[in-house]
Amino acid sequence: MPISEYPFVKLFSPDPRPFINIGIEKDNFQYPITALIDTGSTETYIPLGIAQALRGQRYYTSANKVVPPKNATGQSLPGDFWDDNFILNILTADLNYYHMHTLRTRNVKVASNFKKYAILGQDSFLSDFVLTVNYSRGALALRHPARSIWPLIRRCSICKHH
Repeated sequence: MPISEYPFVKLFSPDPRPFINIGIEKDNFQYPITALIDTGSTETYIPLGIAQALRGQRYYTSANKVVPPKNATGQSLPGDFWDDNFILNILTADLNYYHMHTLRTRNVKVASNFKKYAILGQDSFLSDFVLTVNYSRGALALRHPARSIWPLIRRCSICKHH
């Protein structure tokens, strides 16, 4: 699954931040959107309008709201928030939105104040990958972390270092 030299998607010009195209999927329906890979965010956020288009408006009521997450300074983020699960797909950077990689179902925050793009944060996205960002080339790479070989060495019957 390694993705290398994925060019940043230009959402705002000039904007050096790493945006990628993703598909947010629920019940075999997918909605393409641009997402910011945000290493400072602990959560993944998607706009309420997209969630409503995929799941229906009836789910996102005041009875289902969750406590607003806090920012780095401890202040609550503005807007209303809901927890939900969606499949996130990484799509190509061009306008063809070709499917490149499917991520497992993710717990995301649906946010009423996000309109133009999604945010991919640490807990539900970056915790599964090693991210390399090349700002000078305007590209990024994603790969799964290498597995440790120590469990294999400990099980080795020839090795004397158990």
